[in-house]
Amino acid sequence: MPARALVPEHLFPTAHDDAWAAWNWLSSRVHKLGGDLRRVVVGEDASANLAMDVALLARDERGHRPVYQVLIHPIADTDLSTAFYGETLWARPIGMPAMRWRLRQLTVDGIPEHELRLQLVRCPDLAGIDPLRLEGEALAALHQAGIPVN
Repeated sequence: MPARALVPEHLFPTAHDDAWAAWNWLSSRVHKLGGDLRRVVVGEDASANLAMDVALLARDERGHRPVYQVLIHPIADTDLSTAFYGETLWARPIGMPAMRWRLRQLTVDGIPEHELRLQLVRCPDLAGIDPLRLEGEALAALHQAGIPVN
């Protein structure tokens, strides 16, 4: 397994590269370790961004795809000028100042303009990474029917 990088000492894309290397390492050894790859779940905040990147790479590289992703407030874009950031300026636990700080920690020269690993909402093709997408869309009908949905 590659040496563990510390952020921000190792800037972007080190964490993304390490997440992909770790996923491949785990995928090839999980049974020897007594684990079940169908039960590995990752993804909160910055690690949610890494989990999504791993899922996209697994799809594109025809590797072992994650069965689940738990994407709890993922970093999915770097554009802090959207209306959403204006509405949630002081939101907790993560408002705009916290996001601005997180993004500044990633690179020395700013976020590359077209870096899809940090701007997941702009990926041209997210198909094939969520086998339950249709079920999720169907459940959205509950909300439209006036039933509270989280």
